[in-house]
Amino acid sequence: MFGLGRLPVRTRIGIITIGCWIGILIGVFRWRLTGDTTLLEAFNRVGLVMLALWLAWPALVIMRRWFFFALPVVIAVGAWRPMLLIYALPLLLLYWFIVPRKKDEKKTGNKSQTGK
Repeated sequence: MFGLGRLPVRTRIGIITIGCWIGILIGVFRWRLTGDTTLLEAFNRVGLVMLALWLAWPALVIMRRWFFFALPVVIAVGAWRPMLLIYALPLLLLYWFIVPRKKDEKKTGNKSQTGK
């Protein structure tokens, strides 16, 4: 639509974040004029989440895929039964350290076993 598909993901997240912060400014002006805080609160929540996502993006890119599935499960367990977090969080961390990591050929400089 606007050609944002060719930009890196972090740049697109940054553009959305800037748009949300502009929305916050508009919400402040609307709040000052009418007293309605709906727009301000909506853009404030989304803007803060997008800012956190933009800041965390480099770390999220290198995070393992299973972590994106395990973390919501741990959060759901914590919301359902907070006392189970005593068991769920250590198991999540233990699994994180026990699972072997795949070595990237580009980083290590090693050729594959097949010689191709």
